Amino acid sequence: MDLVTMNYRDVITHKIDQNNTLLTACDSCGGIGQKQGDVLNVDPYIVGFITARVAILEVLTLGGRVVGVTVPIANEPEPTGMRILEGVKACLKKFEITAPTLMSMEKNMISTMTAAGVVVNGLTDTLRMASFESGEDRGCWATVCWCRSYRI
Repeated sequence: MDLVTMNYRDVITHKIDQNNTLLTACDSCGGIGQKQGDVLNVDPYIVGFITARVAILEVLTLGGRVVGVTVPIANEPEPTGMRILEGVKACLKKFEITAPTLMSMEKNMISTMTAAGVVVNGLTDTLRMASFESGEDRGCWATVCWCRSYRI
């Protein structure tokens, strides 16, 4: 199968057939949490929620529906990893997303800094790509539109 692939901000779009496009978006966060090596002290729940929100919005603003979420967490399951995962799940619930979620947490090494990522896969039959004048911030515009829609 021939894929037509394009990068758009933090999203890769894959035209998989005449009618459908696969969207893959990601975001990561490191050094923000409640571990000894973190620069900013924030509840890991918030880290998970905000990191998920960024990747979800990337897919939604392009017209996609979320079909899968992956959450790689470079921390131990308890307490940090599970708290991050709770935040991700709360964000999915806020957006009324019921897609399958796959996660992995560090079980072999001790971590001293919070680190996690979120990968969101989506599908669309109508890819919404806007053109902007140089200097305009696409991300802020898209985020404001979706935040208003979902009252975030």
